[in-house]
Amino acid sequence: MMMCRLLCAVCLSVPLLAGAQGNSSQDYRPSERQAEAAAAKKRLAERRAKALERCKANRGVDCDTPEGLREWLLQERTRREAVNEGSRRRPPAQH
Repeated sequence: MMMCRLLCAVCLSVPLLAGAQGNSSQDYRPSERQAEAAAAKKRLAERRAKALERCKANRGVDCDTPEGLREWLLQERTRREAVNEGSRRRPPAQH
């Protein structure tokens, strides 16, 4: 009887301990996501500045608007970014 009570207590406490561990591991994720978002925003600003500089250096016609910088921004992407954004996707074949 005593062994059964001990076994029941252990079985009921294991999920509680696992739940407590799960909560502490989620605490750092929002700050980590914020740091990643800030880094991505910084990279985007750097790419835009570099694209603007290249546009002006090559005497681009429309360097001040987003539409005018679009081609220059495409050239600033890394290969991985281009693949992730789907630059090599082909349109579906028409039958």
